[in-house]
Amino acid sequence: IDLARRYEEVTIAENNDLMEACNYEWERVWYKEIIAESEKRLANIAKVDGMMTEGSDVVMGIAFENGRAVAEVIANGVDMGYALERQVSNNYLAYADNDALAVLNLSVNGKQLADLLSKNISAEYADMFGVSRNEFNLYFGILTDAIKSIDGDVTVALNDILDVVVAMDVTDNYIISNVAQFGSGILKKRGDNLYGISYGGYSFAIGHTDNTLYATVNSLFERRENSATESSWIADIDGSYGYLLMDVDNMMDNSLVSSTYNRQLRNMDKDDATLVNNIVEMCDYAYMSLNAPNSLQFVIVLDDKNTNALEQIVKQVMPYATQRAASEILR
Repeated sequence: IDLARRYEEVTIAENNDLMEACNYEWERVWYKEIIAESEKRLANIAKVDGMMTEGSDVVMGIAFENGRAVAEVIANGVDMGYALERQVSNNYLAYADNDALAVLNLSVNGKQLADLLSKNISAEYADMFGVSRNEFNLYFGILTDAIKSIDGDVTVALNDILDVVVAMDVTDNYIISNVAQFGSGILKKRGDNLYGISYGGYSFAIGHTDNTLYATVNSLFERRENSATESSWIADIDGSYGYLLMDVDNMMDNSLVSSTYNRQLRNMDKDDATLVNNIVEMCDYAYMSLNAPNSLQFVIVLDDKNTNALEQIVKQVMPYATQRAASEILR
């Protein structure tokens, strides 16, 4: 969606000179999103079940702090409480590695989410999926009933590129019972409420224990001795309603990720690739976090925690920008 933007306030320390301002502690730069040509389209999308009220707007802010850059989006007049009622517990981080590449965690009210889907999705979508309306109603009913079983944390941990653990809080055994019924021709029973398959050196398992439904790819659902609960980023996402975290340092240490990344750099202009690589090497980790049902933060945390983030970025960008400007002038 294209949104017209106007800057409401821009404050960079007390000095308008960017180079001199780097010597100061950087203040917040706030600007407001103004919905222009796409106002009606955005309102219709967000007006699901009365989610967006009249007079709603979206405010965005950017802050450069020591060792981190923070962008925050706050949706005023938007009610997201239908599915986000509580903060995540992070209980399942104990089943993720301390050096996991990425972690997704959401607190989900399955009954309210299923109700929202039922109100806004009908059999009219059957043609989109290439099935009859009766088939669509059958599958959609199974899906919404499965979602109703979820009540609490939904955690996905990417321990490695081919090592994944998924775990969620459930109120009953509806999901695993359907796995047993519909997956019997593919999955083998491996224990009480545990099913799986192995092929070509890869394995998949799905199981249910107590009030937890879990699934694994090339991994085991077990508590780690060195788990993500001891990660350096744990304090940053404490109290969140949901988050997606990517550990940039660990990703770059992964052979498959680094080889793909380096291949992309080789396809770029040499100077562009150098700038991108320098900035990536500055990063420790990055995450998106719902700090409130209507507030979303984007945060990049740098390796150097003692120097202002904008100052660090400017030091990398200015030589590149100067060189490019000189090239244009001499052209």
